[in-house]
Amino acid sequence: MKKLSFLLIFITFLVAGCSNSSGGDGGTLEELDKDKAREAIAEGALESHILHDKGYSPSDIVNIEVCESYHIDNEEAGFIDMYKVEWETSDGKFAYDFSLTTDYEIEIISGYRKIEDRCIYID
Repeated sequence: MKKLSFLLIFITFLVAGCSNSSGGDGGTLEELDKDKAREAIAEGALESHILHDKGYSPSDIVNIEVCESYHIDNEEAGFIDMYKVEWETSDGKFAYDFSLTTDYEIEIISGYRKIEDRCIYID
């Protein structure tokens, strides 16, 4: 009986430790903190070479689409901790995309494609 109890406890901890997230605050779109993501995206957009010193404010970053993404060299793995983000300015003059980690860090990297049916808009 002790062995069975120990085995059940071990399996419970093993399963609990296996998740799709690497420990960030995010995870899947359902786990995404939209306010935190919007703040990071607006800040990243305003600090980018695209908008730097052009007088835009965080409220000028609109039509923000956040999609789970996969790396093109590992499509079968699916979503692993990287979102593809597209946004534009409220006046329509600028539009850009970059990546957002599940830790809400902006990265300018290539090789990730959005998963079309795993997207949300946050505004």
